[in-house]
Amino acid sequence: MFVLDLSGLGAQIDESVQRSLAPLDNLGSEIRKQMAPLDDLGPQIENRVRASLAPMQADLSNLGSQISQQVEQSLLPVKAMAMRLQMVNGIGGKTIVNFPNGKTLLAKDGDLYECSGTISKEGVCDGNLSPLNLNKTENYCYLTPNVRINNYFCFSSGNHGVSVSDINGKITSITSTDNTPTFLISQEDFQKMCKFSGSKTYTYLADVNNPLSIKIPNKNPYLKCQNNTPNVCIFT
Repeated sequence: MFVLDLSGLGAQIDESVQRSLAPLDNLGSEIRKQMAPLDDLGPQIENRVRASLAPMQADLSNLGSQISQQVEQSLLPVKAMAMRLQMVNGIGGKTIVNFPNGKTLLAKDGDLYECSGTISKEGVCDGNLSPLNLNKTENYCYLTPNVRINNYFCFSSGNHGVSVSDINGKITSITSTDNTPTFLISQEDFQKMCKFSGSKTYTYLADVNNPLSIKIPNKNPYLKCQNNTPNVCIFT
């Protein structure tokens, strides 16, 4: 008769199971080893993002000053025109104006003066210096029109400009903003009256003690002078 011996089966099964599970004894530590590189994943990603954004942040931090510099650069020609107009009118100093017909006048504080004698290169009149007499119509030839409209030139005898009204292209009124006399003439008649032609030459003599004076030489590259003398600018 065959008898099955099961007396050691439990121990055998237990031993077999233990052998099968042995590789899993260190599973936790193995997993931790595999995960170790990910322990600082958050800070690593943050550092990488910061590093990649650093150049952009540097650019943005200077964006305001960059825009300001670009605006300032684009305004240089306009500022040069404004300073040139100041020099033409003798603001912050005085300007010797030589006309192509040989006449010389002196501009100061927006007004033109004529000298009964001669005007030196320092802008000094050796005779009587008096405002340009605009009761003489021909003296308007030495002024720049305040307004040009429909082939007409409008002048103010002062230095504050004029206001012109027109209807359908026809001028109806002209007044000065400072109530000084005005003068209206067609471009054709003006050219007949003012027969001399050519460019005027200006010599601006800056008064270094005047806060309104234009600094010569000037750091604005668009303000050009024909000479290199400090505080003096010759231009046409």
